[in-house]
Amino acid sequence: MNKKTLYYYDKINDLRLNVLFLYSLITFLVSIQFLNTIKSLEISILSFFSLAFVYQYNRYTDYEYDQKAEGLKKIKKNMYLVMSLGSLTISFFMSYFDLKYLNVTIFYLVMGVLYSSKTIFKKPIKNYLLLKNIFAAILVPALQIFIVFNYTTLHSYKIIMLIFIPVFLLYLCYEVLWDIKDIESDKIGNVRTLPNTIGKERTIILIFAILSFGALYNINVLNLSLTNINMMAYFIALIFTIVLYFNKNYNYRLFHLFLYVNIVALIIFILFMYV
Repeated sequence: MNKKTLYYYDKINDLRLNVLFLYSLITFLVSIQFLNTIKSLEISILSFFSLAFVYQYNRYTDYEYDQKAEGLKKIKKNMYLVMSLGSLTISFFMSYFDLKYLNVTIFYLVMGVLYSSKTIFKKPIKNYLLLKNIFAAILVPALQIFIVFNYTTLHSYKIIMLIFIPVFLLYLCYEVLWDIKDIESDKIGNVRTLPNTIGKERTIILIFAILSFGALYNINVLNLSLTNINMMAYFIALIFTIVLYFNKNYNYRLFHLFLYVNIVALIIFILFMYV
């Protein structure tokens, strides 16, 4: 890629637009199983802006650490705050279409503040080893649980756990993988993570073990076929983990490329649904 392309590529990645778009696609895929297309789009938009608040607010609070570690020319710090508040405002506005959406907005508001700021805890949640990953990994499956509880009759504990466990394990691994990319900024910010505690290689091996368990859980407990979208996500993550283990450079663009592969796969899957 040329310099101009890389500039825009890095700007999109810096704003986490790729992550937000990926999570919105996943939300749409879950919603469309229970709701019509319009309602599914509404919830996908809600997920985009609710999560955008969490991510942009975190970029605001971590601005100095990220700047030193990544060495990229970033937008002004206050712009992250403006974007986070703008995203939060849009999320609250979405309640006009469905009052139940207000619960989602408030949930992500609380989660975002707890994760990035000192509140009832001595330190932000992001500063606690592994708890930061668990906390962040809950964000996506929590929205899926919201969909099931509010728009279906599948309220049993078993159904909820069947939905929650595989998605949670997958995103827990995603979050820990992301810590490898952010290892330098986490060191500067005094944030304890698995990669800067037990090392990169051991972290990758642990992630591979969790992903393998999750894949086996999907096959043996949920009886999912190998062509299921959930299984596809696990296989992509497993392949990426192997590539990452043998790639000692840990280039941050490799992590974002991994997300784009997921996005393309999901878009193709959605298109086939409507063909």
